[in-house]
Amino acid sequence: MDVELRPGGGHDFHRHPGQEEMIIVKEGTILQYVEEESRTLTAGDSVLVPEGVVHASFNDDDEHTAFLQVVISPSLGGETGYGLVEVAHQEPWSSLRR
Repeated sequence: MDVELRPGGGHDFHRHPGQEEMIIVKEGTILQYVEEESRTLTAGDSVLVPEGVVHASFNDDDEHTAFLQVVISPSLGGETGYGLVEVAHQEPWSSLRR
């Protein structure tokens, strides 16, 4: 699926039970967390998030939208094909982006 992260936006800390996720940066720059570790990804970079691992993606740029290609596997069917558990309100995740 194609994902747009507008300036200052992101997808807060979450996990996908029973599914892994591949995130590929097509354009722009993002701050990518996998568990408590973060790194900056730019166009052409990718990261594989193992199943059930907490992760988050943020666009800290003030002006430019980041464009990502995201693949979540295996598909669970249904409307979105993936399961999602938000954990941003839990520690240690809620303290990482103050």
